[in-house]
Amino acid sequence: YVLCHLADFNKWWNSLVLSSWLDKSNEYAFYIQYKKREMVINQWKEFKRTLEDPFSKIEISRINEYQFVVGENLRSLIKEEKIVEINNLLQQVRNSYMLSNSSQRAYNEMVEQRNRLALLIKEQGEKIGLRRCPLCGHNYDTLKSLLETVERTLLIQLTSFDAQNELVMAEYNRLKQLIREQITQLNDYFTAQCVNAEIVLRYEGLDRTKMEKNITNLTERGLLRELPLT
Repeated sequence: YVLCHLADFNKWWNSLVLSSWLDKSNEYAFYIQYKKREMVINQWKEFKRTLEDPFSKIEISRINEYQFVVGENLRSLIKEEKIVEINNLLQQVRNSYMLSNSSQRAYNEMVEQRNRLALLIKEQGEKIGLRRCPLCGHNYDTLKSLLETVERTLLIQLTSFDAQNELVMAEYNRLKQLIREQITQLNDYFTAQCVNAEIVLRYEGLDRTKMEKNITNLTERGLLRELPLT
């Protein structure tokens, strides 16, 4: 019977296959569309993992831990000279921050010593007739003028230290600006490609192996063009 009605049997079977997958046509349409953009999806994942997420946690106090890493998947999206510029500035900020920390420690020690010296001069200066600065050896007319000079010197050194800190922060802000510009450009690229967190999550949630097998089956039967996938 089947041999006599083979054409009708095949038609019935094909109809059954089509019906069983018709309710999944949108899912298959999505898979076929984004399978072509799988490279972009991989770029987006690498971008999130190596650039955007680390940048969201960047801190000047942990600048030595931060890395501006551009993997192979993203090399075509960021100009090489920008990568070099950012990494050079990153190293400069690290060096400046380390120097600033050393200066901070030295400054704290100096302030402590100067405060002890000022206290000693106040307490013992009149008793011993101190007019010569114990640090520089300069002679002063009065004890008061000696104390004023010590305090003024501290203020000048503090101003210098503040200026150094401002320079470090200016470099750090420039670094963040450069990285932020690259991240913004990449986000614009992924938006144009219609790839975002929701799309990637949906795509990776598919049973792609099974879907490929079913698509192959439909293709071999010549039925794929009858399935509404757009």
